[in-house]
Amino acid sequence: MIGINTAIKTEGQSSYGSVGIGFAIPSNLAVDVADSIIKKGHYERPRIGIIMGQLNPVQANKVLGRNSGVFVATVFKDSPASRADIREGDILVKVDGEPVYTMRDVQRAIIKHKINEPVQLVIIRGGEEKAVMVLTNRLSDIL
Repeated sequence: MIGINTAIKTEGQSSYGSVGIGFAIPSNLAVDVADSIIKKGHYERPRIGIIMGQLNPVQANKVLGRNSGVFVATVFKDSPASRADIREGDILVKVDGEPVYTMRDVQRAIIKHKINEPVQLVIIRGGEEKAVMVLTNRLSDIL
């Protein structure tokens, strides 16, 4: 993977060297952001209006039969997720047909969409799997 460094972990404020941990954004995201800024003068990141949480391995195994999973911790009022009847406690299983295991998986899947574009989610609620269509919008449209 190729990316653009955003931060590098050092030993402290007076340290001048890296401890070998760096944080980066993927290069394809950087290209998308740059293209948007050139064309529109700003970047609009798609959102569905939720805060997620990571299931611990015990919870994930119990519900999903695997070691990881993502649940909906908060649904913003009047957000695309609330309009699509996404609820706190729902477990996200797939985005656009692809399994999701981490919050980052969900974020990466949603960021591929444009504003007002549909995202297909598969959730588990009350032990039942359910497909839900959610339209993205801008962060400023949610808050």
